[in-house]
Amino acid sequence: MNCEAPIESISQSGSLQAIIHLLVISIVPSKIFMMEHSSIPNEITGPYRELLVVLPSSGNHKFTLMEPIMELFHHKNRQLSISLYAECKVMEGLRNGEWFYSLYFTEDNLIYDDFSTTYPLPDKAQSLEMKNNLLTCFNESIKKAKEFLEMAITLYKQSVSPLCVFFLHQSVELCFRSVIQYLGGYEKRTHNLGILKKQLLRVAPEMNNCFQVETEEEKSGMEILENAYLKARYDDSYEVPVLQLPLLIKEVNHTLVTACQTMNKKLVG
Repeated sequence: MNCEAPIESISQSGSLQAIIHLLVISIVPSKIFMMEHSSIPNEITGPYRELLVVLPSSGNHKFTLMEPIMELFHHKNRQLSISLYAECKVMEGLRNGEWFYSLYFTEDNLIYDDFSTTYPLPDKAQSLEMKNNLLTCFNESIKKAKEFLEMAITLYKQSVSPLCVFFLHQSVELCFRSVIQYLGGYEKRTHNLGILKKQLLRVAPEMNNCFQVETEEEKSGMEILENAYLKARYDDSYEVPVLQLPLLIKEVNHTLVTACQTMNKKLVG
């Protein structure tokens, strides 16, 4: 099916129902679940939604061919992203009690069902217990990010060591990775903050206003941290960006605070 014309008209009308209808007739999913986030700061108004599209195991679906179409949906509608999941993986995750599937593939989030398969969906009591456990794990992880920030502040006040910038990088990296792990269900192993930020916005778009790269000043802050990961430790000619440090410290603190607020809102309500 040629999807370009329908996608163009959908972007103009902003109709979520039209997008769901197009997904149903074009890729024939077995179920579609929807996650609704708060508005993205500084970018769009209204809720940000993610559709979790489950493809039947009996179908001949090639994810690599379908993902560009899903990206096109997001390009046309910045308030929407679409993720594809194999039904066999979803079923396995639900049976094993894996928290990502148990939290998001729920009856409350179900918006389309072809009724071909019954899922072992968790009850509300199980979901609540799971959320509490996730928040406990996140709080333990974010403590380390806060400790990195505290060490950076101490070094800034004492001697402005190159390690000050490295610790700021580590604080942000651990913060991003913790949110991705305890909301997205997977651990992203990379030190690249740009890559982590992209993954972060899929699970917590509310954190869009943390380390933005829209202006030259904002890009400079991210570049300083990216460069510090290696150069602050191994490059003898590395120069500490003394003038930018107060703003960087402030932005890192803002990021940690926003992460804690976001996690509490999503897991506690």
